Amino acid sequence: MKKKKEFKVVSVGGEAALEFTRARWKHYLRWLVFCVAILLYLMLMLSSYNSHFILHKGFIPQEFIVYILSTFMLVPVMPQVFFEVDHIRLHDTGIEIQNLVMKRHEKWEDVVQFADPKYLKFAMLRTKGFIYFLNRRDLPQFDKLVERIKEKTIKQIK
Repeated sequence: MKKKKEFKVVSVGGEAALEFTRARWKHYLRWLVFCVAILLYLMLMLSSYNSHFILHKGFIPQEFIVYILSTFMLVPVMPQVFFEVDHIRLHDTGIEIQNLVMKRHEKWEDVVQFADPKYLKFAMLRTKGFIYFLNRRDLPQFDKLVERIKEKTIKQIK
């Protein structure tokens, strides 16, 4: 039977913290998809610039379809890049959250809402500055993570 990955208890600045991290292969796969999507989009824009402004060719309607398709290709990738949590560390004083492009430190007092609907694959953590999605399939020991967050935020959220 496959062993479930455990969360880590780490010491940060003399303070114990719980650390939950997504599997690295999932992290790198998301980076690869994001980079390929951006690269294809940029190549499309540069080739259009070359044909329209340098070669003075007219705009053909088929290009509009390509623009729409490439934009729709980026739409499912962007929420995973900016909103989905890759690494989360729970301290007594706050929470440290990292997604693919940024790392933020939030205090427990800044948490505005935490929702964990059982019918969705994501739980939503909303702070004063940002919204984060916690993927229940990617983060190890998701139930313990939700329990700790609810335990810390029950006093602030009313």
